[in-house]
Amino acid sequence: MDYLAEWERYMKAIYAKGTVKSYLYGVQRFHQFVGGSLLEVTPQDIQDFIGQECQEWAQSTLRWFLGSLRCFYEWASQGGLVEVSPLNGLTIPRKRSRRLPKVLSAEEVERLLRCELSTRDQAILLLMLDAGLRLTEVSHLVRGNVDLQRRTVLVSGKGEKERMVPLSERLHEALEAWVYESAGNGPQSPLFPGYKGHIKPRGIGYIIERIGEKAGLEQRLSPHCLRHTFATRLLRRDVNLRVVQELLGHANLATTQIYTHVVAADMAEAIQKLD
Repeated sequence: MDYLAEWERYMKAIYAKGTVKSYLYGVQRFHQFVGGSLLEVTPQDIQDFIGQECQEWAQSTLRWFLGSLRCFYEWASQGGLVEVSPLNGLTIPRKRSRRLPKVLSAEEVERLLRCELSTRDQAILLLMLDAGLRLTEVSHLVRGNVDLQRRTVLVSGKGEKERMVPLSERLHEALEAWVYESAGNGPQSPLFPGYKGHIKPRGIGYIIERIGEKAGLEQRLSPHCLRHTFATRLLRRDVNLRVVQELLGHANLATTQIYTHVVAADMAEAIQKLD
């Protein structure tokens, strides 16, 4: 049974066309993250998605996403496909505090770089730390996205918006080593293969977490922390905010400006040490 197709038919009978398209997109995006059956999802899976994918979302976007899941699991529960909705008991604050992004210190970055990693894991780590790619952006890369000669990677971001990101020297070396080591079936084959296609975002999240443990970091390392660190390191080097916006693939400059607060907090802390 293609339960997503059945659910879509159910929605078309009661919802407007735009709502159907919107809800379907939300659930399909979550499905890509989970990698397995949506009928076996746990509340922790949803929490993981929110923690890793929704950090830059507005509160209204988060409500839309939860609404799409709620619609799907209410239908699945009524049809006997799931016994209990994974949304039951899930607590999401009505208004999330505007906390500053968690970024790594220079010493923590050095500890990550000193780790002995596989060629694949080194490439994945540096795509986030030195190029600022999102979790799903790394997952969806194909071999043809990497241009070793021009030292760039073509990234398909949110809303299928593409951007070209230059490679640092160490990222270029890591990708070159991985491209030559890994097997590929042409430019459209996954850069990081997994089971039945691309490696799943959850798999990448697990790899990053294990790297953090190997480096002896006190807090759990996440893909978003690496992306935050990338942006903050650029701003600390006085890179223009618009350039950082383009490198991160932010549609709105206001989203990028949160990182200026991190740098300002660093400066304030430094001044306090003068007392």
